Amino acid sequence: MAVNPLLCLTCVVRQRTHLLASFLTAVSCSLFLLGSPACERAQARRDRNLAEGDRRPPAILKLTDEQIAFIEKNAPKGIAWQAYWTWDHPELNPFYVANAGKKVPAKYISFEHALIVWINEIRIVSVAYVKMPDGSLDYPASVTSAAGDVDDLLKAGSLRPSNWDAFLMMLDYYPELRLVRQEKDGYETQFPSPLKRALARHEAGQQKNEYDTQLTSPNPHWVTDAEITLPELGPPSYEPMSETKELLLARILKESQHQADTMFEKHQNAIITVPDFNIGEPGIQVLIQDEKGGGVIVAIQLTTKPREHPVFFGGVVTYDITANRYGLGEEAQAARMIREHALKKIAYTPSNR
Repeated sequence: MAVNPLLCLTCVVRQRTHLLASFLTAVSCSLFLLGSPACERAQARRDRNLAEGDRRPPAILKLTDEQIAFIEKNAPKGIAWQAYWTWDHPELNPFYVANAGKKVPAKYISFEHALIVWINEIRIVSVAYVKMPDGSLDYPASVTSAAGDVDDLLKAGSLRPSNWDAFLMMLDYYPELRLVRQEKDGYETQFPSPLKRALARHEAGQQKNEYDTQLTSPNPHWVTDAEITLPELGPPSYEPMSETKELLLARILKESQHQADTMFEKHQNAIITVPDFNIGEPGIQVLIQDEKGGGVIVAIQLTTKPREHPVFFGGVVTYDITANRYGLGEEAQAARMIREHALKKIAYTPSNR
């Protein structure tokens, strides 16, 4: 179907004009007219629009060929990473053992801003992705859910990526990079004027609200029956270094150094050990040790597009690798696994910036 360029241009102008008017109204109400009837009506209108949501056609929930190809390539990596790094004794699961290396039934559950690859028989290794504004998938994660049938979970709004809250928090630090739409290359990182930067932050805030409310209640979704390959159990094989992997490693090291700055005393020498990884894995566990042999393990959420997107802090795996909280040696085992698969080890002196 042919697209009318004039119509597209008109839509863009209307969208930008509405955005500017909304932004200037919010600023004037905040600074000059707080409590006036006009501002109260404007706020009520914004609240009503947010509550009603944008009634999107079902087509926006359907997966594109590019999204399906991305899932088929990357979801097995997410499953393998979880089975090796976060799932205790997957070899004791009879379904996984019987079907390792085979295709098993799955569901692609598509929301407007998220996608879940639901493994029917072993939900513990299901994989989720964030849908970026340009429609691409990124930020793989495990799936957080309550007990129950998947249809009931969807009705209750109880399915979400495990990194969802951390992702939303990360948006506060990267509003321009994360959410501003740009026709040329998908994202815009340079803002030559204060007004343009303010408008970008305003639009980013609006879009963050869309993401924030996406999975907290039942939302329109599109379910596609599919099959996904269960990877073989055991230590993963790692892809060789590439430009993309080098970029991702640099981002991991930068975030690890930032965590060392926040957790270690100033000028206390530390050793950061980053294990090997594959592009498409949900996260990575990084060991940060002090000179006395103690240390912490932090989780970092990964991106599949390190040239455009940052990584972000996903939580603390353990605050003390010498502890043995449950008598199972989990802390020591996690540190040992990181050392066995070490890709990069650097000395670092925290600056507590």
